[in-house]
Amino acid sequence: MLQAAGELAFGAVEVAPVEGELPQVLQREGPVAGALSDLEGGIMVDALTELGRYPEALTTLQRMVDLKPGVASFTRISYSYELRGDTVGAKEALDRGSVRCRR
Repeated sequence: MLQAAGELAFGAVEVAPVEGELPQVLQREGPVAGALSDLEGGIMVDALTELGRYPEALTTLQRMVDLKPGVASFTRISYSYELRGDTVGAKEALDRGSVRCRR
């Protein structure tokens, strides 16, 4: 649902694409209650990661995995390992996701 030029709303998650606005949007929205869709969770995890808010990103990512494990969550798990320099863990996360998503 288009809210205004350059601003999209996805349920309770609202993200402005301009990096300078992300902290205000995330602060305004606060923790997201209820279930996260792949799109909503992905946007939140990506925004929090880009802002360097890694603990919050990992908490949101864990919620994504707990609610609905899938390609969106496993690729982000892999990226979180990669950011920490753990390329073996990143590959293992992709492998686990690949097996899980084929079921």
